[in-house]
Amino acid sequence: MKGFNFEKNLQHQTQAVKSTVTVFDNLEVEKTKGVDKQFLNPVLKIYDGNNTYPKNIIELQKVNNIEGKVNLNSNIIDIMMETGTGKTYTYTKTIFELNKNYGLFKFIVIVPTLSIKAGTVDFLKSDSSRAHFKEQYGKTIKLHIVESKKGGKNKKSFMPPAVNSFVNAGVYEKNSIQVMVINAGMVNSETMQKSFDKGIFDKHTIPFKAISAVSPFLIIDEPHKFSKANKTWENIQKMKPQFILRYGATFKEYENLVYTLTAVDSFNRNLVKGVIGHITEFESGKNAIVKLNNTDGKEATFELLEDKNKKTFKLTKKESLQRVHSAMEDLYVESLNKSKVVLSNGIELSKGDKLNPYSYAEKLQEVMIQKAIKSHFENEKQLLTRSVKIKPITLFFIDNIEEYRNEDGYLRTTIESLIKAEVETLLKTEKNTFYKAYLEKTLEDISLTHAGYFSKDNSEKDEAIEKEINEILHDKQAMLDLDNPRRFIFSKWTLREGWDNPNVFQICKLRSSGSDISKLQEVGRGIIPPSIRAVI
Repeated sequence: MKGFNFEKNLQHQTQAVKSTVTVFDNLEVEKTKGVDKQFLNPVLKIYDGNNTYPKNIIELQKVNNIEGKVNLNSNIIDIMMETGTGKTYTYTKTIFELNKNYGLFKFIVIVPTLSIKAGTVDFLKSDSSRAHFKEQYGKTIKLHIVESKKGGKNKKSFMPPAVNSFVNAGVYEKNSIQVMVINAGMVNSETMQKSFDKGIFDKHTIPFKAISAVSPFLIIDEPHKFSKANKTWENIQKMKPQFILRYGATFKEYENLVYTLTAVDSFNRNLVKGVIGHITEFESGKNAIVKLNNTDGKEATFELLEDKNKKTFKLTKKESLQRVHSAMEDLYVESLNKSKVVLSNGIELSKGDKLNPYSYAEKLQEVMIQKAIKSHFENEKQLLTRSVKIKPITLFFIDNIEEYRNEDGYLRTTIESLIKAEVETLLKTEKNTFYKAYLEKTLEDISLTHAGYFSKDNSEKDEAIEKEINEILHDKQAMLDLDNPRRFIFSKWTLREGWDNPNVFQICKLRSSGSDISKLQEVGRGIIPPSIRAVI
């Protein structure tokens, strides 16, 4: 399979890049000085006698029809782009444009999670993106990836290699732009704040101090994860960025907003897929709600509201929720503290959270899975019997990881039996030579048709699981290869913001809880044209 091709000059991305770069038009550029000047970014001065910086932002907001305040004292620039419209591509192109226009060559990209970090690194170092940007700008990005230190008991302590190489990279590397990628966990780690035996420039022994010395430009991906009230934001300031460019679909609050691309705009311009929702209903459950009223760490108080009748139940650890409602069979309180109750299927409930008791019936989940699998193969037959073939992917969000990971788990056995039955049915009538062979290959090993990625996988070592994770996170081309029978991906919450796959045509949400933002992020994993189906 060939690499991905990136379209040049898509209007919405070009406008976002232009809007960001225009913020710095006519700002005074302070040239670097001193013995270390070849390692330092030029400095764009935010303050001058003409108020150039705020004037630029005000003018941009007029051009882009944005009603927003301008914070004269803030070095934060906000770019709002709907999920699936190419934020990573856009800020990467912005990096190249800032280098071209102002000579800036040191940038830091901060991401909230390891899965987003993996996706970002995968994009930035891919042959396709490197070739794409080199053709336009004659340069490539040199990546410096900050990782946690593993093993080693040397008596001497050394600066993290990525920090060392990033800070020591000089302007004389004319064909490279230096980009350091770091996740929030590493930003908050002791590693970035402690003093090491050997310093940089013979004076900076603390990573944050060394980074701040080069006057970096900083990019934040998924800004809603970086509240100004939290520790991460405080540590980000220790890097003393000249400017902070925040890219996201979700913001807690805007600072200096210069570009917006909303969900409605994205859909109307055919930049993202439409979502068709298929809701599995069950008549008997329409008027039933179980609510967690309180937990004191020893007892959880649940309230059942059904057919206008209200009852209260107190449950302790290991007690079954069947006491609350007969439909909640095989579900019990796994653990509890003063703020949360964890159920045996992995669901975490906070005070006030509500559940529909009937949604835990295995029969209902089986109906949803069956509908999703049948819909997948209908899509697949249509897309793989054309001259230009597109391989569809279905994404499942689930609560109970063990029921999927265990060889005899309910979810795993149900899924594999339903896939096998559907493929065998299709083979009875399929006449297309290519698709028939593809289906026959599927039957050779049904377990290869699906894969999962969950947060606990980061701490557990299993060769088969590691192979699955590598394919899901790092090798979209392998996932989409037509020699690969993989079709179905399972996650709990790990694959939300920052991960996407253009071939996700369907999402089946077996998860029963989550905030509004998490629901939007889950659906966003596949919102790239031309169509998507959601079974919820």
